[in-house]
Amino acid sequence: MFFRRLPLAIPRSLFVRFASSAPEGTKINLNIYKNQTPIVAKADSEYPEWLWKVLDPKAQAEALKNDPIRAARKARRQANKQKIKENNFLAAMAK
Repeated sequence: MFFRRLPLAIPRSLFVRFASSAPEGTKINLNIYKNQTPIVAKADSEYPEWLWKVLDPKAQAEALKNDPIRAARKARRQANKQKIKENNFLAAMAK
């Protein structure tokens, strides 16, 4: 059975400027070694500016406009995903 993902209604006010989800000084459980010192969240101003644009759809669309190679690769990946879905559907129908 195939399920279709419905788009979420996300208010535009969330895309203006993101803030860190962890306050400064919060211990983040990302340690991969037993004796590693705990990783602590920094202040928002200490993170690079590009980090806040990663989740911004407008900034990502602008980045794709400026880089035709990345845009072509993204389009090719989406086409490949769609082709795989169609092939899987046809294979399931043949059974």
